[in-house]
Amino acid sequence: MFYNAFHPALFLVVCAGFLLGTAPVASAEDHQLTLVTVNTPGDGFLALRSEPSAKTGVRLAKIPHGTQLSLGTCTPSSKGSNWCQASYNGFNGWVLDQYVRPVQAAHVPSILGEDQRPVMIGGDPEFDACGMLGEVSGLNPAGDGFLALRSAPTGQAKLLHKLQEGDAVYICEEVPGWMGVVVYPSNPMINCDVSSPVMPRQPYRGECKSGWVSSKWIELVAD
Repeated sequence: MFYNAFHPALFLVVCAGFLLGTAPVASAEDHQLTLVTVNTPGDGFLALRSEPSAKTGVRLAKIPHGTQLSLGTCTPSSKGSNWCQASYNGFNGWVLDQYVRPVQAAHVPSILGEDQRPVMIGGDPEFDACGMLGEVSGLNPAGDGFLALRSAPTGQAKLLHKLQEGDAVYICEEVPGWMGVVVYPSNPMINCDVSSPVMPRQPYRGECKSGWVSSKWIELVAD
């Protein structure tokens, strides 16, 4: 039913990252996030590592030059730069900030205001625009009974939709504690247009609902 949404090799590496002690990523509500662009024209990629160290940190992913990331908490490195928490393609890890540059305020994706952040898709010619599939899982039946889909990765952002236990979502981007998702449509005739590569990286403008959800309640699933 779900095609090209999940890569087994990716899942194995994710598991390996947890077994190797991938550093925990702070909540987006606890720390200010900084939007940056990967600036590595030489190598063509920025390494996302399991620990804030080039020697002991396992390389979890190669982030292509030009990719936009949201950096979380940073810690000084031994060479004068900083290791910062980041998420990419389902991996939570660390990157060196000497290989990124801030996104100018005028270029930060925004639609209606400061509490609006569109979900970004694509940017890698070798992966689907939203390369993973997730499922809402673990909601407390005695709680609200739904997972909030919000307009930005913060609990104060506008509520766009209420997701139920078992609802499927395409995972398009991640920041610490949050996932930018496109909601899998209940109508099979609707195509969300995220199951193939999209270039360049861009805000999602398709027919399906999109927004931000707490990553705590999303479980990765296979096709």
